[in-house]
Amino acid sequence: QCVASSGGTDCLIRAFPTGYGMRVTDPMRTMFDLNDVRPSDSPPLTFYSKHSYKWTRTQQRPVGKFMTATMPFAPIGNHDDFFLLFPHAHKQEYMTWSTSAFSYDASFVRMYWHTHHKHTSDMWVISANASQLGLREVPQTGSLTMNLPWAPHYDAGYVDLTAQKLSTATAMEYVLDRLDKAQLQCAARGCTNEPRVRCMMNKDRWEELPTDDAYWTHSSLKERYHAPHCARWDFKNGDEYTIIAFHSPVEKPRTRDGADHMWMHVVFYGLYVPTEEGAYIPHAYSTT
Repeated sequence: QCVASSGGTDCLIRAFPTGYGMRVTDPMRTMFDLNDVRPSDSPPLTFYSKHSYKWTRTQQRPVGKFMTATMPFAPIGNHDDFFLLFPHAHKQEYMTWSTSAFSYDASFVRMYWHTHHKHTSDMWVISANASQLGLREVPQTGSLTMNLPWAPHYDAGYVDLTAQKLSTATAMEYVLDRLDKAQLQCAARGCTNEPRVRCMMNKDRWEELPTDDAYWTHSSLKERYHAPHCARWDFKNGDEYTIIAFHSPVEKPRTRDGADHMWMHVVFYGLYVPTEEGAYIPHAYSTT
């Protein structure tokens, strides 16, 4: 849950606009995360989770779920998994990104992210493509391009910023500068898909906990679930978007072998509704 100063459990509520609902056709499954930060020799912990739902049998306007992820180099397994290497000797930083296009007219009414927070500084979704943001002009460490029915114009890459003598801060400045230029071009020539940062990660997501366990002595920072509050985003079939993640260790990696191999995910989720009343939208779809 979120700390009290960040709204407490209010941050967990996912409410749709009046008259909208997600159709349930199969048995529901709930999930939750628990961080047990007690010393390793603590007694067994008894815990529970509580989930609350509001439902109706009255016909509602449909809500769908969208998911996309960066897959900049060979994924591990069948999901959006990949490894990033954070050596113990110096601060290692990366940028990962992917561009694709929407296949429907719809509107996001809620957006949120998934990553491993201790190695992620920020994540952005921008209504612009990789060319507008100059991402291919930065030497890529790895890349992936494909054009599939469910992932039109999919382009992705990752950059070892440290090897390029860059940092997450300079990479962010570079992207925002290119975004400014794309916005000026849009204003001068006109465009149907306005280049804009549509959602960012919520940076107020940390709680520092006391610890007396040697294993956790430099890992007292614990991430809390605190979803971003991003404005509604109307998009059309064919509109391109880019998700970008900036990876840097929030604190010095713990290590036993000289390096920290971090299992990483960069996933963007959006709950969407049809822009036009009565228009078809899929119950769920993904571009990765």
